[in-house]
Amino acid sequence: MDKNIDEYSDRIIEIKYMPRGTSIKVDSFSDLVKLSDAYHEPLFYIKEKTYFCISRF
Repeated sequence: MDKNIDEYSDRIIEIKYMPRGTSIKVDSFSDLVKLSDAYHEPLFYIKEKTYFCISRF
């Protein structure tokens, strides 16, 4: 996981709480990156839970 954090550090924003909204699970971190690219959204990271997400506000 540290490799992914280092590689995408310029796109990751650490947050404390999960954003409201619909969530879906993806099979891999690379799938999450693809969604982030498709929606032009940053990757959000909750460090305490090692949880990554994107959010369409």
